[in-house]
Amino acid sequence: MSDQTKIYIAGIGMITPVGANAQMTAAAVKAGVSGYRISEYINNACQPITMAMVPDDALPKFIYDLETSEDINIAIGRMLLMASIALEETIMSYQGNIPLPLILAGPTTYAGQEVPFSYKFIDQLVMQSGIELDRANSRLIATGRSGVLAGIGMAIKYLSQGMGDYVLVGGVDSYQDYNLLLQLDQQGRIRTEEAPDGFVPGEASAFLMLTHKAELAKIYGKYTVCLSVPGIAEEAGHLYSKETYTGDGLADAIRVGINNGDDQKIHTIYSSMNGEHVWAKEYGVAMLRNKNAMAENVRHEHPADCFGDIGAAMGAVLVGIAGLEMARDGAPQKNIVYCSSDHAQRAAVCLSLVT
Repeated sequence: MSDQTKIYIAGIGMITPVGANAQMTAAAVKAGVSGYRISEYINNACQPITMAMVPDDALPKFIYDLETSEDINIAIGRMLLMASIALEETIMSYQGNIPLPLILAGPTTYAGQEVPFSYKFIDQLVMQSGIELDRANSRLIATGRSGVLAGIGMAIKYLSQGMGDYVLVGGVDSYQDYNLLLQLDQQGRIRTEEAPDGFVPGEASAFLMLTHKAELAKIYGKYTVCLSVPGIAEEAGHLYSKETYTGDGLADAIRVGINNGDDQKIHTIYSSMNGEHVWAKEYGVAMLRNKNAMAENVRHEHPADCFGDIGAAMGAVLVGIAGLEMARDGAPQKNIVYCSSDHAQRAAVCLSLVT
């Protein structure tokens, strides 16, 4: 990789159903801690829905009049509070006073949502967190799970043009939208006794502070974590398409992501698989087509088993816990994170350690 095609982690912050910060989440996932709980939401069969939720007492209070704003419902409100916590943790190591640009991934818009995710969220996040952002250079990506990985590619382009030393890339999502839960349950996608291969809805927020200068990267133990240019592709036969599923999207994204990294074999795969059988099929196709790039005993980690499907937060959480685990183990290996959205986009990014 050239200096123009890699980026370093300068800060990580997150809040998930199994951890109030990045280190707690990584430790909980390593230990296999489950955040699954019976929720107050009832499905179409009048049965309680199992979810993975951030505890209410882990969230701050709203400031100003945000709680009563017409632009904020339960899901948006929880996303706002979670994002403020994760953002504050992420920039703890930032020593500058210039507002940073934010590339923020949010949920895919589904039909019938009462309050869609919009650019207003960034202004609300500034109000709630008290952290000023470079709004002119900030961007919103509403593609769900793959959004953060696509945002890493945007950050590399931004920094390679000499427009600054840091970029924030983050994701936030919550399934605490009752209309959405009922829609997904009607489609057989929510895990129940009748749909055991469905997913457990979750919520989370996570941010990465990224830099193109190794000397500005955060040191974890003895290492800094390096990201290569992500591979981005589209699956024509996605969940909500009438096209035939081929598996080309994820296979291509992983192939390009691997080629953009160094020449090592992939040691560990961190994926957005959430329990739905379609993602296992997709994974099988991608691994078959990229088997020559995999180590003999490649590991597959899918932490949705611990914190549920956390939607657009998935990419940042996976990159964060992958980076922390790599730095803790200190092994000179190449790992990959991939995320698949409900719609067409697929994305994959390689991680490596630098001393």
